[in-house]
Amino acid sequence: MKGFGKFSLAKNWANEESLNIIQEYMKNAKGAGSQKIQNALTAFLNDLTGVDGNTKKSFSCFKDSIESGARAAANSTDKKSLSKAYYTIADATHMTEHLELNGKTLSKNLQGYLEDFVQIGKAIEKEGLSTNKELSTYIKKATKLVNMKSLAGLAVIIPLAISMQPINRWITSKQSGVKGAPIYKDYIESTDNKELTSQEKKELFKQKIISIATMIGVAFLSMGCRLPNKQMLQFKGIFPTMDQARLISTATFASRMAASEDKNELREATIRDIATFSGLYFLGDYAAKGIATLIEKLKPGVKLLNDLNPISKDSGIFKKFSHWVKDVSLKSSDEVIGKTAKNFRSVCHLGNLAFSLFVLGLFIPLYNRTQTNKKREMELKRLGASINTTDGFLKDQIKNNSPAFKAFFQ
Repeated sequence: MKGFGKFSLAKNWANEESLNIIQEYMKNAKGAGSQKIQNALTAFLNDLTGVDGNTKKSFSCFKDSIESGARAAANSTDKKSLSKAYYTIADATHMTEHLELNGKTLSKNLQGYLEDFVQIGKAIEKEGLSTNKELSTYIKKATKLVNMKSLAGLAVIIPLAISMQPINRWITSKQSGVKGAPIYKDYIESTDNKELTSQEKKELFKQKIISIATMIGVAFLSMGCRLPNKQMLQFKGIFPTMDQARLISTATFASRMAASEDKNELREATIRDIATFSGLYFLGDYAAKGIATLIEKLKPGVKLLNDLNPISKDSGIFKKFSHWVKDVSLKSSDEVIGKTAKNFRSVCHLGNLAFSLFVLGLFIPLYNRTQTNKKREMELKRLGASINTTDGFLKDQIKNNSPAFKAFFQ
């Protein structure tokens, strides 16, 4: 993308929110060069509020560490020196996630904002932008760039995600020479992989609509009941955001449901993919939080959780549970204090992995396979019963796979 003069922002991942914040603080900062970046960053950090346990604290309480970290960040020359500046602040505050500015929760963590301030600040310096109008124009171009990168990335990956299952199904049918759902033990040898009747297709289509709607509903709940908007679709780092990943996963899983060949495959896809989505995006986190909650009760001196919106201890059990689900969060590794707490936090993540492996790697596949085999056996018994009710000639022809009678069950 042209229009950035001497300094390319191709590798910068500041989102629109971050760019607007940087513009505001750089506009009001005094000095020039790295001194201006330092002053802007110091003012920003002093205005931040973080969460420590069930208490909100201002970063301004850590004045010396803030000034030292901001100075080191503004003068950093590589990732290693910038990382050192970050830990100067993180080790003092132990607040790196769920940051608030003027009462609004920010979309990036502390490390992300340090990187953005330094990269954008150096770009502004190198471009020689001296007026607020020039700065505003530059930030608008940078915002346009991040929107274009984000939309271009999603425009490639979402159609690819949607097309994968139909492509896989087409390849399978071509290689095997057999149509139908390739989920049965006798898929290749079976002679009854028949085309669905028009009535069966209608029923399957209705079931697909219900399954896809359920998948979208689960995704909607996991995103806090928010409809996708421009900020949710923007990259804020080199890797996709959780909201972007949820959209991509929803498209992938809905496509697999839509490509199902029969009701058994649709049932497998619905159970497997909704369970996979839930495990990846919130159930695994609940398992980790549950272990952390238990550890905090058994070890009162170990603090592993942040309460983003404390409620009264006299609240009812349902309100407490809802609060725990929505507003209680596991601390990041840079937020926990002490080796013991870090080790216990690792235990929480192992619990997350163990839960996901059990549910997604063992329970769901075993349940799906058992149910499919059971239903397949029932279908074959009904098929056998149909054969036994025919006269001898028809019975012999069907058992011998006579082409003239293969259409009998179609």
